[in-house]
Amino acid sequence: MTSDIKKLKELYPEVIDYQSLGQTQYGREIWAVKLGHGDATLFINGSHHAREWITTTLSMNMIQQYAKSYYGNENLEGYQVRNLLNDVTIWFVPMVNPDGVTLQQQGIEAFPGEVHNKLIEMNNDNTDFTRWKANASGVDLNRNYDVQWETIPENDADQSWAFHKGSEPFSTTETQIIRDFTEKINPMMVLAYHTSGQKLYWHYNHESYHFDRDKKIAQTIENYTGYPIDRPKGSPSGGTYTDWFIQEYLRPAFTLELNEYVEDRHVPVENFPSIWKKNKLVPLYAAQESYQIWTNRQQKLALDEEVYLTSQTTLFQSPRGQATQLNLTPQPVKATAVKGDWFQIKTFAGDMWIRDDFTQLTPKEKVDESIQLAHKTRLYEHPSYHSKIVSSLASQTVRAKAKWGDWYLIKTWIGDYWVKPQ
Repeated sequence: MTSDIKKLKELYPEVIDYQSLGQTQYGREIWAVKLGHGDATLFINGSHHAREWITTTLSMNMIQQYAKSYYGNENLEGYQVRNLLNDVTIWFVPMVNPDGVTLQQQGIEAFPGEVHNKLIEMNNDNTDFTRWKANASGVDLNRNYDVQWETIPENDADQSWAFHKGSEPFSTTETQIIRDFTEKINPMMVLAYHTSGQKLYWHYNHESYHFDRDKKIAQTIENYTGYPIDRPKGSPSGGTYTDWFIQEYLRPAFTLELNEYVEDRHVPVENFPSIWKKNKLVPLYAAQESYQIWTNRQQKLALDEEVYLTSQTTLFQSPRGQATQLNLTPQPVKATAVKGDWFQIKTFAGDMWIRDDFTQLTPKEKVDESIQLAHKTRLYEHPSYHSKIVSSLASQTVRAKAKWGDWYLIKTWIGDYWVKPQ
């Protein structure tokens, strides 16, 4: 996994970055992979449980396929991946529990000799670690978050291969790292991948004002995956990451169980193609919804600024709402408000919204500087090659009063016009 993360960064440097969030008790890095550039964030994690490492395989494949689509500017079954990843940053922690995964896959030989006996003891004196779920300290990480931790049922009082919730909430390095990283990236939504039962968990003490929103998202994920929504009955198990996130952030979080129950072992690799087919679009949909949540949270601020449309621009009734059938040709417009990366503008049809994607509009910057025109240079009505050409100037030095990207607004004997010096 570590090697593949580094290779993916080399292949797709424009859209992928990564960082270590810290090391486990046994010195293994917990990696976070950043995919995209947007201010809105989505967080996806896998392998909280050691034997559930196929969730890491799924996360890594998502990173690779989405980055490939970004570079190719491809439409992935209706999702414009490049546009989406310019709106949203998807953060992945593909393997929350690298010590546990290593123990489950390689056994005690991957650990110092002085802890072999302790590891075997926590595994009920068994040297086969196929069933192992916990981290290498015998704590079930998905029971170690501070949410109904005191009332977790069926807790093993001693450190064990599974079902031990720890001495207190966040008693492990791994859960502390995920808690702190969650606070740092402030995700609008979370997807936590697990493997057993083909279920979709989403509901934890939802308040009425976000119940309908989150249920709608859950139903859409159910439609994509075929995983039935778990209908809440009684008290939740407690200690889980997604329940903790919902409790602390009041935003949607979903636990997806990828496969039918396979007893106490890992999911066979030959099941992966089916898992990928069911889940490949879920993060793209979740990213789309994360951007909507982020946009809704942004404060609408009054503005009084002239901006320039440099290509034909679609008008919207509201930010991220349904597009109208109306378009504006390249021209200056008056922006009266901003909300996130949307501008409200005055139009012939009343107040409308347009998206600031840094190719369609931007405010001009006031300057006072000399510009050398080395060649005969055209004068444009607006800072765009699509704009009307008014005249041209011979090679000379001119005075610029404003700047927009590589364009300059200059004063001429026939008025103020835009040039782009070569």
